[in-house]
Amino acid sequence: MTDVADVLATSRVTAGPAFASDLGRHGSAVALWTDDGEITYASLARRVQDWADRLTGPRSLVAIEVVPTVESIAAYLGAMTAGHAVMVLGPNNDLEMLHRAFGPTHVLRPDGHTVAVEHVVSGARPDLHPDLCLLLGTSGSTGSPRWVRLSTRNVDANATAIAASLSLGADDCGITALPLSYCYGLSVLHSHLAVGGAVALTGNSVVDECFWATARQAGVTSLATVPHTLDLLDRSGAADRFPASLRLITQAGGALRRDSVLGWA
Repeated sequence: MTDVADVLATSRVTAGPAFASDLGRHGSAVALWTDDGEITYASLARRVQDWADRLTGPRSLVAIEVVPTVESIAAYLGAMTAGHAVMVLGPNNDLEMLHRAFGPTHVLRPDGHTVAVEHVVSGARPDLHPDLCLLLGTSGSTGSPRWVRLSTRNVDANATAIAASLSLGADDCGITALPLSYCYGLSVLHSHLAVGGAVALTGNSVVDECFWATARQAGVTSLATVPHTLDLLDRSGAADRFPASLRLITQAGGALRRDSVLGWA
């Protein structure tokens, strides 16, 4: 975790994580499932490059609210591919405070299925630590939210380690059951892209039938949860709607009650 002063140092251009900069190698494999159809790796790679070209310029801090849409994910990956450091925003971040404290040059926010560049600062830019790739905010549950610094090596290593520990492969498909502004939710995207797998995009709750319709259509194989997710599944009976393809449920974000552990074991 870091204070603002610790972020600042000399700047240089970096390449971004391998799973973001080398998407095209997976070709016609499906990268993202949406209610409107599938997006191949080749198509996603083109969108990511479009955003990298749009964000060309000196390395800077780009703040992005990442949501489960194709364009938002492309903008997020494109900013990293362009060599920028990326600050992942949640819907309730105080932008005025972030501008004062960190000075992002761009702020990208969702606008329906597109992404709007709401704020661009010209002129002097704050120097960035040469290894800085990603800033992720903590939940703030123990006080004011703090920002965790991750290097490109950190981000790649985390994605590949998760994929290895869960035996994820190109045939696997995750789903956005958790917000992408939450590190655990974001790790689902990273780890599946790292192995050429797919992610189904939905903003619906696990108690919504539309969530499970998307899961069935995409052939979702894994579901990332927190204790609250499992409580919702228990109370709503949504577990009866699991697709036949589901092979893995993971849980983080706090300890489960003993009865819940036994019930899900």
